Amino acid sequence: MEATEWLDKAKQKLKLDSDYKLAKIIGIGNGAIANIRKRNSGMDNYVASRIEDILELEKMTVIIDMEIQKAKSEEKKRYWQKKGQIYLDKSQLLAISNEENE
Repeated sequence: MEATEWLDKAKQKLKLDSDYKLAKIIGIGNGAIANIRKRNSGMDNYVASRIEDILELEKMTVIIDMEIQKAKSEEKKRYWQKKGQIYLDKSQLLAISNEENE
């Protein structure tokens, strides 16, 4: 799932109508969310962890997803996919895998 989709899910869960409000809850500047949306280059681990908290996901779900997407080599991508198999339950792993294949 792309970083912007994770942000949107968090906003939806919290019933927020702006990125500004989400940024305040996460504890980052609104500019940080704007940068994530503009560049769609993922998010740092702090933001990813806060999104996991908001969405009540297992730890590492969003972090592993972001690392898989940012991986510049197949070796790194396989490393993070393996971590996903270790840390995440099957339903969350399947959700990430399905998003990558779309």
